[in-house]
Amino acid sequence: MITLRKTDFKDKVTENFTVKEWFSKSADAPDSHLLDYDLCEAVQVIRDMYNTPIRINSTLRTLKGNQDAGGSPQSNHLTGHAVDFSFISESNEDIIAFMANQWTLKGMCYQELRGMRASVIFYPTFIHIDFQEGRGFKPQSIFTDEFGTYGFGNSVKKKYFFGRTT
Repeated sequence: MITLRKTDFKDKVTENFTVKEWFSKSADAPDSHLLDYDLCEAVQVIRDMYNTPIRINSTLRTLKGNQDAGGSPQSNHLTGHAVDFSFISESNEDIIAFMANQWTLKGMCYQELRGMRASVIFYPTFIHIDFQEGRGFKPQSIFTDEFGTYGFGNSVKKKYFFGRTT
């Protein structure tokens, strides 16, 4: 965990990201908060592999911020263990679909993030990554949705669901 402070907005967290980008977007966010640094490393890996700028959409959420976002009451955003992001590109959705497809092929990005024990969910317009503290890792589960048939599974979801922890 790292501590992010409003007073440090210009400081770098990783090569391509500042504290301001990672800071909570909740309207009632405190002046400082903790965030799982593995999230920062995972998103930097993706930024490097796809050589495309990334927008951090959501990290730590307050209770009110989570309610406003329509988040789950058990969301890992509440503890600073989750990030939602998108690519800053007109091709955002195409890049996400390509990345999801590459994930099913167990390419380099898959290998890197699975090695970090990341849980990754591909939505049509953004990607969610989380690290669930103190929980085991189960085999990947892949579901399909209206955007294509990626992988296998026994349930249809409105998201691509990869490598969740239990």
